[in-house]
Amino acid sequence: MKKTFLLLLLLLPTFNSLASAPLILADQAEDYYLDFDKVDILEDKNNEWDIDFVSSPMMAERFQTGKSRFVVNENPSSTYWVRFTVHDNSKTPSNWLVESFMFNIKSLDFYIPTGNGNYQVQRNGNLFPFDHRKFKHKNFEFPLAADHRGPITYYIKYKNDRADWLVLVVRAYTRFTSYSLTEYFMLGIFYGMVLVIGVYNLFLFFTIRDIAYLYYVCYVFTFGLLSMCQDGTGFQYIWPNSPVWNDYAGPSWQWLMMIFLLMYSKTFLKVKEEMPLLNLIINIFIVCRTIFFILSITILSHSGGIHYIDLIPFLLAYIASIISYSRGYGAARYFVIGFTILFIAFLINNLQLLRILPPNVIATYSMNIGAILEMILLSLALADRIKSIKESDLLKEAVNRELEKKVQERTEAFLQQKNVIQEKVQEHDNFIYKVSHDIKGPLKSIIGLTDVGMKDKMENAHEYFEHIMKSAKRLDNIVMELLFITKVNRAKVDMAEIDFKNIIEEIKGSFEHLPNYKGMRFELDLEQKEKFYCEKFILYSIFQNLIENSIKYRKVVHNDSYLKIKILVDEKEANIEFSDNGIGMSSEYHNKIFDMFFRIQSGKDSTGLGLYIVKVSVEKLRGSIRMESKPEQGTTFYIKLPNFLYGNRNPESETFTQARPS
Repeated sequence: MKKTFLLLLLLLPTFNSLASAPLILADQAEDYYLDFDKVDILEDKNNEWDIDFVSSPMMAERFQTGKSRFVVNENPSSTYWVRFTVHDNSKTPSNWLVESFMFNIKSLDFYIPTGNGNYQVQRNGNLFPFDHRKFKHKNFEFPLAADHRGPITYYIKYKNDRADWLVLVVRAYTRFTSYSLTEYFMLGIFYGMVLVIGVYNLFLFFTIRDIAYLYYVCYVFTFGLLSMCQDGTGFQYIWPNSPVWNDYAGPSWQWLMMIFLLMYSKTFLKVKEEMPLLNLIINIFIVCRTIFFILSITILSHSGGIHYIDLIPFLLAYIASIISYSRGYGAARYFVIGFTILFIAFLINNLQLLRILPPNVIATYSMNIGAILEMILLSLALADRIKSIKESDLLKEAVNRELEKKVQERTEAFLQQKNVIQEKVQEHDNFIYKVSHDIKGPLKSIIGLTDVGMKDKMENAHEYFEHIMKSAKRLDNIVMELLFITKVNRAKVDMAEIDFKNIIEEIKGSFEHLPNYKGMRFELDLEQKEKFYCEKFILYSIFQNLIENSIKYRKVVHNDSYLKIKILVDEKEANIEFSDNGIGMSSEYHNKIFDMFFRIQSGKDSTGLGLYIVKVSVEKLRGSIRMESKPEQGTTFYIKLPNFLYGNRNPESETFTQARPS
């Protein structure tokens, strides 16, 4: 036995020479990955060796240099021992630790040499409650020996129930603190976004009562829980005292996430109604996936096939979104883009889990990155859906409002038309009454005078005929003015450029035969900035009646009777004033002066239709007229008429074509 031990001591330098090169710590870096050229690996197939046996010289030759960049437990039923040597060659010694990025490890024991062939062990892994860890961090960390100047060899005992990477890095405490804070900060942002998206859409579900939003909320929350399983924060913050749940949390959340993803896609994309065959396939997969989940946590414990199976729901949802978008459903475009990104992220993540891709930051957090992008896009899809619902509701509301408006307008128009008809009927009755009354007077005079003349045997018949002629002329004037009113009401309005000065001069000339014309002074104040277009025939009648009234009702005893006409024309309208110093009228007549057949005492020979014609004519031209008058002080008429300068606008219509006359 002693000879064998001496032989082993003699051979020890030979075995050490076969070991991997030591890790040299220098001032240039604070992170050192333990790649395959820095570690030696030993497989314990029977799971029975301890540190004394593994670290003995007789086992040194059995360690093998790693075949890949990181350690892989190719046989999950075995225990793996990892050996590496650290030599701190830095000028300023720092506190160093070893960190394992892989946190889903059942058992991970770290052995630190204490001298004289003894080792201090620090046990870690998911078999222990989270508080068992020396560093309260989602990863596994072990401090190196306090005195690490010289070459020191460390051992790690590694046992996991599935094949996985063991990524190890030697890191300075300062670097570990800095990177950990940044990592937790970024994870906080990620889970904050997941929470906000989930809660926001949950409120939308309670508001809109659309089951698609509930499926999406469940999908978001289960994805967040699955992510916490995959990065270790779930064990740290949610179930720290239930390490046994680590075996079931990941498969459970992943199963639920896939179910809710498919249910959400089916509902949102209307798969049942639009794609019955695909709907049947999805339903069959949901049943099969549920059966596989039950088997995976019982009979097929820790089966790696789950990674391949869960590519199928992404493909099904992806196909449904493409078909839906191709059929014109605009919101499905966000599904197409979002599932494309998430499918790529899921593929990268599972290629790492299946050890096809080596561990790296992008691969490790690919699902987090892809999920955030996908959730943002799916939120846009939901927003698009809300927009469509709102637009549909707004359209319905707008249609209802329009219908209500139309009904109200029709009702108002009907009522207005009814009132107009009633007014017209009343006006017609008044018209017939007044016309018959005013025509009856001259007719009775003619009949009476004729009867008296026939019985009178004296030779003064010419007097009777003079009275008859006077009554006949009055009757003729009434008929002519009634015909004129009818002509104004029925006339087709043709616009023409108005020459105010010429019209006034022409009207004045037609009244030279009147008894009161002599001694009447006319003044015209015309300020015209633009051409004025109006219906000449109707405008002529307005001016004619007002000029005739000023002559007829002047104060004969007055030495200076006048009519002042002031006209101001601009692009928009014409403001016209007829102001005289005639006999005027008291205020009791002001509200009646524009009524049909209204006559005051001093105007008993009048037909009472002149100012009524003026009012009808002004209204025909869409204008307005008002009067101010005082007894023995005169009368002023204020008229405002629109300028039809731009186009042949019909005064009876509210619209006209803008075309400046040449």
